[in-house]
Amino acid sequence: MWVGQLKVKIDAENMGIGVFDPETGRHIRTSLLKVPSVVELHEVVSNLWYNTSGNMVNIMDDPFSFSYPDLADIGIMGRCEHNDCKFCYAKNNYGKNMSVEDYKVLMDLLGEHLNEVALGGYGDPNKHMFFQDILSTTRLNGVVPNYTTSGNGITDREVSLTKEYCGAVAVSMHKQDYTWAAIRSFQESKTLTNIHLIVMKSNMSSILDIMEGRCPNGWSVDFDAINAVILLSLKPIGMASSMMEESPTQADFCRLIEAMDKGKALCQIGVDPCWADQLFRHSKLSNLPVNMSSCDGARFSVYIDVDMRAYPCSFMKHDKNDGVDIRGKTWNEVWNSNEFVSFRNKIVSSCQDCTVKKLCNGGCHGISNLTLCKERTYSS
Repeated sequence: MWVGQLKVKIDAENMGIGVFDPETGRHIRTSLLKVPSVVELHEVVSNLWYNTSGNMVNIMDDPFSFSYPDLADIGIMGRCEHNDCKFCYAKNNYGKNMSVEDYKVLMDLLGEHLNEVALGGYGDPNKHMFFQDILSTTRLNGVVPNYTTSGNGITDREVSLTKEYCGAVAVSMHKQDYTWAAIRSFQESKTLTNIHLIVMKSNMSSILDIMEGRCPNGWSVDFDAINAVILLSLKPIGMASSMMEESPTQADFCRLIEAMDKGKALCQIGVDPCWADQLFRHSKLSNLPVNMSSCDGARFSVYIDVDMRAYPCSFMKHDKNDGVDIRGKTWNEVWNSNEFVSFRNKIVSSCQDCTVKKLCNGGCHGISNLTLCKERTYSS
């Protein structure tokens, strides 16, 4: 439902409410003390959006999950034209891309519940043969599309379509001429532009430069026109399975977090939820210019691959996990399948006595060796 320009989701089963502004991308979720009537809804949304007190919402307490995701990561690409990205968690299977017909099935199933989709898969979504059809279908369903690209070979038309339909675009940091050119093209078109940068040993000096207010050596980027740098954890699966030596240690993370705490970064910083355990445990969280949250997988987000199989997160697709076939199923059957229920149960049963459990939710429950916290426990 809509309240003015805001998309509102009421989940009576989980006593939660979500509010999303498609123009800015801002979203808020919180718990309900009671389900509002139609007459009361405007007041509730106003109280929540402007963080004022109200008698029907608890703005300090998030619901654990919703009955439907509000973000879907959809792997529309079944193949990648660039098979040399050794840090990629995917592994090119040279398959077919998702058809527009399958994509429309997903929008029919989920569109009214979603706020945003993140388009991805095995390659650059902007290279999908029906890129415009997928973007326009998303918008027709009241959903905001976003995507990540290497920027390699991007065209003026792809940039124009991105500006017309997308909320934001992220360019993966390959440190190549095409990287700088793609970033400039998106910035010149006034598209909200992010940079995705993997936290690994060979990138630490560049990350620390950004945290300390310096442009990294060799980077041709106008940081004044960058929306945010998103720091992603290195997932040692797929093509990156041979890169364990690049994995940061806890000491590396502590050094990075110490630099973050100074609040001198060149731009906004976003953090991959997969290393939230490190951030929440070691940061002072005072001057931190960071957008952060714990894992939303199977609670507020879902990954759907090119074969129409659903997973709590995209990394499980590449870690010997079969997923749940969506075809012929209701969403309730998918969301409450053993795959998704067991993932949520892992979060619930983890770290029950930890003081930061509510913030990090026990770290990553999809890839066993990604969480560095040595104190993680599971209760039976």
